[in-house]
Amino acid sequence: MNAVSECFRSVADVWIVWAACIVALVVTTRSATIRLKSLCWRRLHADERGVGYTVALSLIIPFYMVVLATIIESTQILVVKMGTVYAAYSAARSAIVWVPANPRLAIGKINAAAAQAMTPFAANHPRYLAASGGGGATDAAGDESYYKAYRQYAGATSGPWAPPDYLARKREYAQRATTVIAHDDLFARGAPTDADVRLTVRYEMPLDVPAVGRFLGHRSPWPGAAFFTRTIESTVTLQKEGVQSDNPDRLKLGIVYDSNN
Repeated sequence: MNAVSECFRSVADVWIVWAACIVALVVTTRSATIRLKSLCWRRLHADERGVGYTVALSLIIPFYMVVLATIIESTQILVVKMGTVYAAYSAARSAIVWVPANPRLAIGKINAAAAQAMTPFAANHPRYLAASGGGGATDAAGDESYYKAYRQYAGATSGPWAPPDYLARKREYAQRATTVIAHDDLFARGAPTDADVRLTVRYEMPLDVPAVGRFLGHRSPWPGAAFFTRTIESTVTLQKEGVQSDNPDRLKLGIVYDSNN
């Protein structure tokens, strides 16, 4: 029921904007030829000057709005696609380090690297977090570390800075909407140390523009979510470049990667 009501609200919003644009266009066109003090509804109804091209423009406005909305949403999809490419490389580089060093921690480190890379491209609206199961307990320590890194590497010595809660919401949604898929038995024991690391990063991008998500995306995979998403994924292959040794204990080169040991 929530999804149906949300759909009707989206369609109603489009019709309201369309009607407002038509009224504004008619008034603007008539005001260019008739002074405001002499403008009245009777004269506007009886006078037909300018009606020809006004009606034509009014009829094409809905199609123009759909095309414009599609262009905007497609641009956002392209930006997020570039983000998934960067996230896939980040996850692969993390796998190159952590799989030989500590396979037990590798999965968490790889997922964290992909989510951190997708945070700048992630959504931050609370309804997306609620639909994906977020909005509860958060990683306060991780959010604080991320915000400090943002302040350090943002390239500006002084603000304005993005609010900490804004970045925390983006980071939380990125963690819930980003999935890393490993190929070719990456975590198999005894896998060649010089084999390729092949990973796929998959991200569920919410579509913000009403009515466009129906043909650019699909229903959100989270139960009860009243919005559309588009699955964007990128695959990258990097060489492990690990140590050539049959002894797993020598793969670390004496480096302790696990801070708990």
